[in-house]
Amino acid sequence: MVDLDKAFSRLDGELGENVPMKGRGIFDRQPARVGFAVAMGVQVLGRPGSEPDIEDRAAKSASVSQKIQGLVSRLDAMNAHELLDYLRCDVLAEVLDRRVGQVGRYEHGIFFEAFKVLLEEHFLLPNLEPCWRAG
Repeated sequence: MVDLDKAFSRLDGELGENVPMKGRGIFDRQPARVGFAVAMGVQVLGRPGSEPDIEDRAAKSASVSQKIQGLVSRLDAMNAHELLDYLRCDVLAEVLDRRVGQVGRYEHGIFFEAFKVLLEEHFLLPNLEPCWRAG
């Protein structure tokens, strides 16, 4: 998560105030951090109640880590406008702007579903819009 946060945050310094939501704003939210952790846990450990063996968990964890590093490398190679297009912070801001009764629960669901899609797609999406719209 830290490596992704650093890669997302690179957008902030390069485009300044011209973006609707800064890259750092993604993981600044507690529901985003929780959603990422839960999506990672489900991916590596399986659904609650399942008991994958230790070797399987270790292999899944290593695979996910490798895919995250691949995404971070792709993000680091992007210029500011490509990063802005990839992150689609405007779409995330729009999705999060909906008025709901239980904001924390709503945001947690948005981020859990978003990171679940990113994991299911092996971090190979052309941009994050399908993630933000999944919730």
